Amino acid sequence: MLFTSFEFVAFLACVLGLYYLIPVRFQWVLLLVANVFFYAHSGLYGLLFMGVTIVTSYAAARIMSAVQYHMDDTVKAHKEVWSKQERMIFIGCLLVNLGILAVLKYTNFAIANVNGIAALFTGRHSIARVNLVLPLGISFYTFQTMGYVIDVYRGKAEAEKNI
Repeated sequence: MLFTSFEFVAFLACVLGLYYLIPVRFQWVLLLVANVFFYAHSGLYGLLFMGVTIVTSYAAARIMSAVQYHMDDTVKAHKEVWSKQERMIFIGCLLVNLGILAVLKYTNFAIANVNGIAALFTGRHSIARVNLVLPLGISFYTFQTMGYVIDVYRGKAEAEKNI
C-alpha cells in the first residue's frame, strides 16, 4: 500500500475517523490493529521482523526490570551475578534486533563488495544478490525499541507491563 495511493488515503481516513469515534481507552488498540494490518498488507515478512523486535525488546525489558527490582542492599552478594545476567540479556537483545536490521539492510551491500573484490582477482562475480524485503520504517522502530531497552537497562525507565 503506497502512501500516494487512493487505497492508503482511504485506509488513513477510516483509521482517523474510527480513532475519534471510539472511546479514548480503546484508541491504542485501534492504532495497534491498524499498524499490524498495514505491515501485513505489505508482506508477512515485515510483520515477522517487527514481531521479533517487539517480543525480544518486551521480554528483555521485563526480565531486566525484574532483575533490577531484586537488587537492593539485602542481596549485595548476588548483585554481581544479577548484573551479569542483566548485561547478557541486554547484549542479546541488541544483537538480535540490530542483527535483523543489519541483515536486511546490508546483505546486498556486503555481497556487492565481495563480488567486487572477487572480480578483481578472478574476473567474475561469485555470489548472487538476495531479494530481501525491507519493511517500511524498520530502522525507525528498531532504534526506538533499542532506545527503550537501553533506558530500562540504565534504570531511566520502567519496563512496560503491556506488550
